[in-house]
Amino acid sequence: MAYLYNELAALRAAATAAAVLGGVTVPIQMPTDASASLEHRAMARDHTPVSVFAICPQQPLSIDTSEFWKAQEAGDAYQLMYKVTKTELEERFEELSDPKWLMMTLVAPQGGRTVVDEF
Repeated sequence: MAYLYNELAALRAAATAAAVLGGVTVPIQMPTDASASLEHRAMARDHTPVSVFAICPQQPLSIDTSEFWKAQEAGDAYQLMYKVTKTELEERFEELSDPKWLMMTLVAPQGGRTVVDEF
């Protein structure tokens, strides 16, 4: 959803509500009420791209949600994700939260990291 939100923000920023009449570009007054078309309402919205920092466990999971009762394994998985998240925030936060291109870091059960940017 964040990817689509940022794509729409970029398209809206690149597009200008205008018409070319006789070789002259003329701004178009777009309706903002409920009778406006979906395109007009989309162009009338005003928002800026969002930054997202996403970090998730990678498949196969070291512990499944149905196994949270296993205190030692759940604690180990938590500590691994905490450690890797802390490292990524300290070392690569700016890169991984750039609103121009959304990315997600996947953490393998052994601690390896993979950055995914194709959704």
